[in-house]
Amino acid sequence: MFEFIRFLGRPVWTAKPADADRFLAAQRREGRTALTVQKKAWSVGEFFTYLAARHQGDIHELTGYVVDQVIDEFNRPVNADYGAARVPPGEDDVELLFSQWRQWLPSARKFLPAARDYLFIHRRSWMHDRPVTPWWIREQLGMSGQLIRQDRILDEAHATSGDLRMLCELFGLSTAGAMRYIETVNSPDRRVTYHI
Repeated sequence: MFEFIRFLGRPVWTAKPADADRFLAAQRREGRTALTVQKKAWSVGEFFTYLAARHQGDIHELTGYVVDQVIDEFNRPVNADYGAARVPPGEDDVELLFSQWRQWLPSARKFLPAARDYLFIHRRSWMHDRPVTPWWIREQLGMSGQLIRQDRILDEAHATSGDLRMLCELFGLSTAGAMRYIETVNSPDRRVTYHI
């Protein structure tokens, strides 16, 4: 924590997420291991959580500053393999991705499953070009792929007003399986529970 305060060079309650971004990037440039950077980020985050919870009122009354959590969801290292700075892909890489996808779509066996295979872009995956795996979905998003699939099917059932054929074709469901989702459309007061 003291290293972050020295890096900041001003009162700690004035720190913003951009300051933490610069600090973590400097740590990586200095050759710190990914685990070290992760633990430093977590320590700084815990300190600011404490500062905001215990001293927010006093700091605001005395200085006029509102303490921000500088380690937010965008710069918090989730895994120890986060050591490299995250840089968005360039325009050429994005164009290559979409051009290859456009070439693949016409050769897809069926239209609806091809339309289903949309890109899974999330605030934690947009900075890299690695494929999104079931492990990534479970560990990074904190939910199973099955739960995401059920939510997607349920959303499609409501969007199509319970079109049985559409659900069966799009998601490869049996008639009985699709009916489970269609029933929620016809009774909006029914609470949906997922069995995973």
